[in-house]
Amino acid sequence: MKGMKKAVCLAMMTAIMLSNSAMAEASIRIGGYLDQTDCDVLLIALRKGADRDSFSGADVSFIRQQSVGKDGYFTMELPLLDSSEHDFYSNAGFIAVSPDGTHSEGVYVSSAGDDTNDGVSADTPVATLEAAYKRALALKYEKIIIMSDMDYVQCPLSYEGSLAIEGYTGTEKLNITANTMGIAGDTIFSKLVINSTVESGTTSLFANGFNLTIKEDVTMPKRIGVFGGKYHKAMTGDTHLTILGGRYSGIWGGGLSANVTGNTYVTIGGSVNAGDGINDSDSEALSPCYAWGGGSNASVIGETHITLKDNAVTRYVSGGSEKSKGKEKKTHISIEGGKVMNVYGGTSKQGAADLESCDTYITMTGGIAESIFGGSENNSMTGNTYVDLRGGEVTRRVYTGCYNNYGFGWSSDNYVKGTTNLIISPNAKVNTKTGLSGTNTLNMGVFSGSRTEAAHTDEKNTIIYLGDSMGKFEAQIGDVSGVSAMKSFENYVVDVKTGGTAAPTSTPGVIQVIPDKGNDAYVDNEKTETETVIIPEGKTVVVEFSGSSPAPLEFKINSLEARPSDNDGINVTADIGIGDGAANGPHTIIAIYDDAGKLMDLQLDYSMKRDVFEFGSGFKSGKTYTIKAMIWDNGIKPLTASYTISFPKQ
Repeated sequence: MKGMKKAVCLAMMTAIMLSNSAMAEASIRIGGYLDQTDCDVLLIALRKGADRDSFSGADVSFIRQQSVGKDGYFTMELPLLDSSEHDFYSNAGFIAVSPDGTHSEGVYVSSAGDDTNDGVSADTPVATLEAAYKRALALKYEKIIIMSDMDYVQCPLSYEGSLAIEGYTGTEKLNITANTMGIAGDTIFSKLVINSTVESGTTSLFANGFNLTIKEDVTMPKRIGVFGGKYHKAMTGDTHLTILGGRYSGIWGGGLSANVTGNTYVTIGGSVNAGDGINDSDSEALSPCYAWGGGSNASVIGETHITLKDNAVTRYVSGGSEKSKGKEKKTHISIEGGKVMNVYGGTSKQGAADLESCDTYITMTGGIAESIFGGSENNSMTGNTYVDLRGGEVTRRVYTGCYNNYGFGWSSDNYVKGTTNLIISPNAKVNTKTGLSGTNTLNMGVFSGSRTEAAHTDEKNTIIYLGDSMGKFEAQIGDVSGVSAMKSFENYVVDVKTGGTAAPTSTPGVIQVIPDKGNDAYVDNEKTETETVIIPEGKTVVVEFSGSSPAPLEFKINSLEARPSDNDGINVTADIGIGDGAANGPHTIIAIYDDAGKLMDLQLDYSMKRDVFEFGSGFKSGKTYTIKAMIWDNGIKPLTASYTISFPKQ
């Protein structure tokens, strides 16, 4: 044993007893640090109770000697061992991490520390962020805790898992000294001050396609910009930003002068831009922050998603990209809380470009917005727009189409080449004037279509009032501030009573009608059995619902569920209740329709015993399908009310 001690330079010392739960895994990764690089690292697993100074070969279950990197770090992979039967010893400090590479502890760093320290406690911090990165990556730590102000440097290597950079007391400054800076893996900033020290221009932080989270306890003396994509380098893959704290000049889901081929996901919440306002007559308090689903001078070739919530404030939220030819296929904006001056489903600001072919979806369930436009600002777009007001407050105006500037005359004629759709529910608030200056109370109202001088034949506009809300909102349609130049250009109007719902489709004059369970649907007093209904242009259509007649036999459809399957299929599970006296060949029918009401597939069960129906390929992701269960007899007579669900296929 004495010779072995000499070979590894150091007397072996007990490092860590691996936990029972860790050693129960098929393999355990060991990460460690040896502060002497002129010798190897040795790890030994001995039979429980064996004397480490006089063990025999029979006592050894695992042993490995290997060199360390030039900076003293090493990793090992151990085979399956029962930790309750072994003791572990090494000449180096090490930790065991689970097979997914995660560990809950952190590395401490302070300018008063020393890079030869182990960094594993506040009493032994390393001195530089570079050294902290090395230890965190080698030891698979999930967190770096900064104990003093220091300059931010990007991790030199990409890494798996997530790495948090956290302040020790919450007052530590992480100084960003350059105009552009990035991350190299999924990163969380929390409990610190992100401090831009650049003297000219704005600091921009690039997530480079990794998940970036800035927690609510992060503050910023100076605004920065954040991009989900890359700086002047195109990328393929999705981007994810969760911004809950700090102050910003702009937030982009995409890249800067670099396209993203994939989808973007941006959540803006918490206390982002605390103290900012949305009243453009108060220039000092007005938020300068624009939020984009796309990039700047770059597109997202895919779909964009933006959520505004909590107490966050932004000036604009735009689904598309800034200053680029719009290649987005769909944009999704969800206003759940917070405050925003203008919302555009498409693009906004001068210098943006027309969207080539894009559907936009804006859903408002909370928060405050001054203006909402389903289309673009100062640009036309091709596609369909959906503005769904379920709650929240719009203080000034809603347009389902595009914006054009008006100053005693129209300077442009932008519009939507497709359909625009307004869905409005009883809980929505519109035209409230809350916090508006006198000039901003002009052009107030709810408008179907674009803010244009006249209607366009290739822009078709629909308003659907849900929950018997037409009486509440009908007087709010069109300009209510006395500006006669502003008009609403609705082609189709649907008054939906309680007991069910209705939804627009991408086809002008075609709507979905979905009764609540047990109800029948009537369109202008005529009962309908189909989910999609053609309605006339220029006439208000009334959709009503009433309870169905009881079934002649004791049959019941209790529930209907769907889930995606392999090869683009759909599996449907039906819970069917069957009573006595089943006669005349009753059978179950499961039918699937697309969003235009076209029958995609159908299956029958004459045994009345099946509960799972497997439908084959041909169902596209991103599409919403209507699935209907029915029970008929041989005379094609319904034996109970049908049961319908909508299934958005992922």
